[in-house]
This record gives sequence, C-alpha cells and structure tokens, in this order.
Amino acid sequence: MKKAVNGIVVRITKTNKEAKEKQEEEIRTELKRLNFVRFKEICYEILSE
Repeated sequence: MKKAVNGIVVRITKTNKEAKEKQEEEIRTELKRLNFVRFKEICYEILSE
C-alpha cells in the first residue's frame, strides 16, 4: 500500500516535501478509515495540480 500511495503522491509534489508528506498521511488515514470518498477527493486534488 505504501508503494501505491507514493506512486500517487510523487508524480505531483516533487518540489514541495512538506506538501508531499501531508498528502501521503491524509491518503493513508482515509484508507485506514475506509473513507473511499475522501480518498478519491484527495487523489483528484493531487491530479488537478
């Protein structure tokens, strides 16, 4: 799962390490909560950047 999360986040936030870490943590938290709606929202936010 960590590899998949990194694959999502690394593509977009290569320059801002703090933003990358925050997004990684958010994604992991929502997956642990099984909140797939919020997980999709986060992914769309990342892709829109």
